Amino acid sequence: MKFPPLKFENYERRAKYFVYKTEHGGVHIKFKMKNFMDSRVPKLSGGILGEQYVLDNLHFHCYSDHMIYGKSYPVEAHFVHYRRSLGSMRIAKSSKISDAIAVVSIMYEVYNTMSPKIALFEAIQKCHSNCCLPTEAQFRLRDILPSYLRSYYIYRNFDNMNKIWIVMTVPGILSYWQYSQLINLLGSTNNPTQELATKYASYIINGCVLNPVKPNTSPTCTKVKKKSTIYTQSQPSNYNTWYYGAQMYPMVQPLPNNNIEDNKIENFDDNNGTS
Repeated sequence: MKFPPLKFENYERRAKYFVYKTEHGGVHIKFKMKNFMDSRVPKLSGGILGEQYVLDNLHFHCYSDHMIYGKSYPVEAHFVHYRRSLGSMRIAKSSKISDAIAVVSIMYEVYNTMSPKIALFEAIQKCHSNCCLPTEAQFRLRDILPSYLRSYYIYRNFDNMNKIWIVMTVPGILSYWQYSQLINLLGSTNNPTQELATKYASYIINGCVLNPVKPNTSPTCTKVKKKSTIYTQSQPSNYNTWYYGAQMYPMVQPLPNNNIEDNKIENFDDNNGTS
């Protein structure tokens, strides 16, 4: 069985509203998806997800909560979604339903390059409260996603089974200016590292689930009969050095750059426009 690509629908919409507050020892920014008509709200579907998920908020961490290839990143963003059938994030948080919440996690590299979204964090710094971003600081959600979206990990916490994590292995890009502005706002807001004693991850590339294997060894493809099968793989004993937040080793390198352009558009809804 091969899973379809993840579909990011209405990610062409522009994020306007945010919540700016102190939380967990640092400043916490959440871009809230509100004032969207139901047909326009950003949604996530496809992959192993059994139904549509509605984007509730986007927030950033400095530094990353996860490591890929044993490497940490300066910034990580979490796109937090809830099951559309549940109706709200409040209900999803209290729900006992498996995978009531889906979090897409994206790492970011920092490069010395100009960015059209320079005004984003600068505008937040001036506001220091809940407000609507000025037009020049608004950004399309799609613009901060990486180019290639078919290579990712999935895992669930045994202590929080209503949440599924989708960790993209290809990072996005921020400019040094954006990064410096974000650091000024957030400081260090990554979660404490915890041992990965009750969690394990499956790696998916191009819809194919790969068996967990040691780094630098050849992976094999699992033919998944049921979606739940991916959660029944036992965690290898030699993975006791993994940590939450943590050491995730992709078993396959991302596709070369010449293949990225051929794949990056098909994951998105073609509708254009702003909310």
